[in-house]
Amino acid sequence: MVLRLIRAVYRSACPMPVRQRAFRIRRGVLLLTQKVKLKPIRVDACLLGGDNGIPAAHFARVVGDIRRPSRPIAEWPHVKLLREFDRIGERIWERTIFEQTEYFHNAALNIEIFGRYHSAVTSDQIKWGARRFVDAYRGIGEMLPLQEGETYERDSQEIAVHPVKHS
Repeated sequence: MVLRLIRAVYRSACPMPVRQRAFRIRRGVLLLTQKVKLKPIRVDACLLGGDNGIPAAHFARVVGDIRRPSRPIAEWPHVKLLREFDRIGERIWERTIFEQTEYFHNAALNIEIFGRYHSAVTSDQIKWGARRFVDAYRGIGEMLPLQEGETYERDSQEIAVHPVKHS
């Protein structure tokens, strides 16, 4: 009875074109949500993506390293930084050692091309983000605070992973 009343009011209040558009929007949203699925993936199957919001292929052309998007996760500058930290510990933060890491070179390249890397806008600020990254890896409860003017917002713990066609 109540359902019939709601249906009658809905039909009389909304003209047919509005109802059809609402139906198409609802159907589109349902199709979209069916495509987006959370599922576990093999981390070693991931390839190096883009940087600074630039797709991997475009970033590779900008930096002149066409092989970059085809590198597995083990070759990521971030992974190499963590491995180096595991190997030598806190010595990694010594200026001469840190500035030789691939992480530092990648961050400096991003700053040179795009003007920033995460929140770092100068090479002196790169170590701050790297320390925070390593601290998260180590599971240290107190993360380093944000620097002045730095923002970092992430509304979820999931990361977007896209399949590569023909791979």
